[in-house]
Amino acid sequence: MRLLVVLVLLLGTPSLARADGEGQVWDALIVQYRPAEGGIAGWFDGHVRRGSSTVTILRPAIGWGFGKHLTLHAGYAYIHTFIKDMDDGREHRTWQQALYNHPISGELKLQGRFRVEQRFIDGDDGTGHRLRMLARVQYSPRADAPQLVVIDEVFVNLVETMRIAKGYNQNRAFVGLGADIKVKGLRVEGGYQNVHFDGGRMDHALVLNLFAVIP
Repeated sequence: MRLLVVLVLLLGTPSLARADGEGQVWDALIVQYRPAEGGIAGWFDGHVRRGSSTVTILRPAIGWGFGKHLTLHAGYAYIHTFIKDMDDGREHRTWQQALYNHPISGELKLQGRFRVEQRFIDGDDGTGHRLRMLARVQYSPRADAPQLVVIDEVFVNLVETMRIAKGYNQNRAFVGLGADIKVKGLRVEGGYQNVHFDGGRMDHALVLNLFAVIP
């Protein structure tokens, strides 16, 4: 209940949105194919993010799993940004990532992700290269209980272009709850995400993610 009150205040207070960023709603579908013992793997995530602009992201990839814990992916991403009364923004990316899952116990699971992106932004004069480093903790006191999920992801730009400043780009900090759905391989997660940008801007997002894992 306290988390719900915080979300309402962050997303619904106009004065906060003006002074510190804005409230947003982020929805995503994440689909993964990965045999338990490794081998060829697939990845797709699609996003719709609504605030003062509407951003859609389509991001497929193929990869290879090494044993039970490590998966490498390489893929493409298309990002479309719609802002009322302005020209649409478009970005294309190639990207590569290493994803490492490490279950400590039945109650505690850790995940680390290291991603490199090559960004081709309409109207920019060069290719942006960016690192993304993510750490995720998932905890549940028992198997049939909802899980507490905490995620932090740091973005760092490696080069400077006309539209991209080199160095720290943003940080996304998420806290929420997750639950497995009765359909095998499906789970849902929802919660609050704080997005801090270089320069001090801070957005507040209500996030809802649906995961589908194909073993």
